[in-house]
Amino acid sequence: MIKAIIFDMDGTLINSVPIWFHSARRLLAECGSGLTLDEYKFWVGRDETGMIFSKIRETGKPKTKDWIRKRRAKIVSELLKDYRLKADPFLMRLMRLKDRGIKFGLATGTRRKTTRLFLKRLEIDKEFECIISRDEVRRGKPSPDVYLKCSRCLRVIPSECLAFEDSEAGVNSAKAAGMHCIAVPNRFTKHHDFSKADLIIWRRSKVGVKLVERWLK
Repeated sequence: MIKAIIFDMDGTLINSVPIWFHSARRLLAECGSGLTLDEYKFWVGRDETGMIFSKIRETGKPKTKDWIRKRRAKIVSELLKDYRLKADPFLMRLMRLKDRGIKFGLATGTRRKTTRLFLKRLEIDKEFECIISRDEVRRGKPSPDVYLKCSRCLRVIPSECLAFEDSEAGVNSAKAAGMHCIAVPNRFTKHHDFSKADLIIWRRSKVGVKLVERWLK
């Protein structure tokens, strides 16, 4: 029986993947490199800063990872002015399960400052009992660190947690932590390998309380 549901943020709970793609492409263009959509699809859910770092280094004019993170965060803030950020309505309706004692957490590969920016903009930052970001753990996804820390914060053992993820790295992270995991692919990640997921939902409209009933018993 599950006692907690933990969402990934980018691409799962929030439609923010396009912002990350365009910010990476713009940053790389400024540094004399480039990025195609097909290339980026393989980055989703992984260490994007490391990927950008490697591509810039190939130009012969490397930048530090700290510089990359700060510059990209600034670009993201600029892009947000003209972008309609939305939370997935089908995942959000699972919040009704709070009435049945289910706890909710967020485990994201995004850094805390940007995570808070996104959640506050959507006015859902108070919906989660625990929010764990990339800069709060030593290793990012697909390592299990962010999910393990979130479960500890929620005071629920991993086997009693159900994670929702949109990427291969995210699913592998949740499963490595010992959690149940439902994959909800999007157009950027539909080609990923979700073989480790307990369930794959290709249509978000199918997500609801009835879907997770099997884990509530």
